[in-house]
Amino acid sequence: MSDMPTPQPEVATAPVEEASNVVPQVQELIQEFLGMMRVEATIVPRISMGEDGEITVFALRTKDANLLIGQGGSNLQSLQHVLRLFVRSRMKEVPGIESFDFMLDVNNYRKEREGYLLRLAQETLRKVRDTKKEVRLKPMTSYERRIIHMQLSTESDVTTESAGGGRDRHIVVKPLFANDEDAVVSGSLVF
Repeated sequence: MSDMPTPQPEVATAPVEEASNVVPQVQELIQEFLGMMRVEATIVPRISMGEDGEITVFALRTKDANLLIGQGGSNLQSLQHVLRLFVRSRMKEVPGIESFDFMLDVNNYRKEREGYLLRLAQETLRKVRDTKKEVRLKPMTSYERRIIHMQLSTESDVTTESAGGGRDRHIVVKPLFANDEDAVVSGSLVF
C-alpha cells in the first residue's frame, strides 16, 4: 500500500458559496424596500431546496403578513419579482448578481403551502387510482405546479400535465392504463 493519500474528487464551487457573500447586502436591500412600504419585518436568510437546487430563502416575520402574502400568495409572488429587480438594479456592479436567485417566505407561508401541496398530490393520486378518471386541480403558480409535478413524477400509473393559460393554468393528473380494459370512458373530476 502506498503512503499517498487517496485523491479526493474535486468539488465545484457551489453557487451558494458565492451567493453567501452577497446575502447580507441583499438582506439589507430587502429591509430597505420593506421600510419604503412601511412594513416592519425580521428577516432571516436560510438555504432551501428550490426548483433547480439550493436557493437562498429570505424568511420574513411580520405583523403585515396578509398584505405581503395576498390571496393565494399572489402579492408574495409579485413582491418577490419586484424585489429581485430592485436588488439587481442596486447591485448591478456586483459580478454574478444577475444569476443570484432568491425566494421570499412570509411567516412560513411557503413552507406550509408546500406541505399542503404535497398532501394534495397524494390525495389526488389516490382519487385518480380509485376512479381511473383524470383530476383537474385548481389554478396554481408555476412554483406550486412544479411541486405537484415533482411529487407525482415517480408514480408509474399516472401522469401530470399543465393546462390552461395565465391565471387559469392548472394541473391535470391522468391515469395511465396497463391495458384498455382499465380505461374509463371519458370524464374528469375537479379537485
